[in-house]
Amino acid sequence: MIKPIFDRVVLKEINTQNTSSLYLSQDENNNVAQVMAVGNVKTVKVGDKVVFNTYATTKVTDNKEQFLLIKEIDILGIIE
Repeated sequence: MIKPIFDRVVLKEINTQNTSSLYLSQDENNNVAQVMAVGNVKTVKVGDKVVFNTYATTKVTDNKEQFLLIKEIDILGIIE
């Protein structure tokens, strides 16, 4: 697993089938993910589902799994 440094967060994109009252766009740019690892951050924790700025991510592959690296400030919200 990738261990992020500073204010970085590792995300894993998840399917956005609407199972809640939150409206999520069903376009090709999925912007919902689960937090897999965190650096020195204050607002999110491992396991949180978040909405993020798609264009602020860096795609990385670890053990044939694809993850996203993002700065904490580019996470737009936590889905409860």
